[in-house]
Amino acid sequence: MFGPYCHEFMHPIGRAAYQKISTNGIFDVPVNTAICSSGFYHGLVEAMLAHGFDKNESKKLCDSVARQLHNQGVSAVGSCYHGLGHGFAENYIVQSDPDIPQLLTKSISLCHDIVSDPFLTENCYAGVFNVISTYFIEHPGTHWFVVNEPFGLCLLRKESYKACYAYMVLVLLQRNGGDFIKTATILDSLSDKEQDPVVQALSYKRAVERVGSGDIENDSRWCDIFPGKFWSMCIAGYIQGLVGYGKPGGEHIQVIRFCTSKPFSDEEKKACLGEGIHVLSMVHPVSYMQSVCESLGRKFLPLCHDMNIL
Repeated sequence: MFGPYCHEFMHPIGRAAYQKISTNGIFDVPVNTAICSSGFYHGLVEAMLAHGFDKNESKKLCDSVARQLHNQGVSAVGSCYHGLGHGFAENYIVQSDPDIPQLLTKSISLCHDIVSDPFLTENCYAGVFNVISTYFIEHPGTHWFVVNEPFGLCLLRKESYKACYAYMVLVLLQRNGGDFIKTATILDSLSDKEQDPVVQALSYKRAVERVGSGDIENDSRWCDIFPGKFWSMCIAGYIQGLVGYGKPGGEHIQVIRFCTSKPFSDEEKKACLGEGIHVLSMVHPVSYMQSVCESLGRKFLPLCHDMNIL
């Protein structure tokens, strides 16, 4: 059962890593730091910000991580910037009754200050809303979240709508008692671009809840709760949940079991495995991915060739 809790376990490891940096200025990034849904980077950045914020040092840290991991065949720089956004928001939310709109504005502005790349900025936004959503879930009486207007906060900084919709729908899910079907009805009131992050987030959450089960393949038709046009987005979210909270070093086992389950057609299996290979390659080195590919069998091995893993 380590997998579902590995994110929290990685926080103190990240904090310890920063202590090493602050002591001797050297940080050799381990290749597996992107596992467990960015938990290592949450702890790393939290410790850094506790020593005082310097945006140049923050960017320098993430850029150093990116260079080192790239040389090891891992593209996990997004995880570091997610950690920065998480740390920015944590810095403001320590108050007993934080001003959430003010927190949001300050944190999103910091994301803008340190990075201009759209992908990395989006990761930073996600870290901010991760903290805000956790606060809302842990404080059900807060007046900052209104069930009848769950995405009201998203109107304050429209450039961060993807992260906002993704995390606020998880708060709505909690307010709905974990009822996915009831929560999914909110899609009817959203525009096309707002629907995608909502579907992906709900699917991610479903996978996180199911990742420790022994029958993950029985969940293969779960995406049928959404209209067919959302299938790919739903699968993407589910895979991210399996990888983010699966047993470290064994995440691929659940991914393969899920994607190759009987209810899927061959084309659906290929699409699902393709997404799985992509997400796994973001957190694991080439050597790990090669062993994953070899376990796929001849039928699906070409997927790895298409992605230049073999």
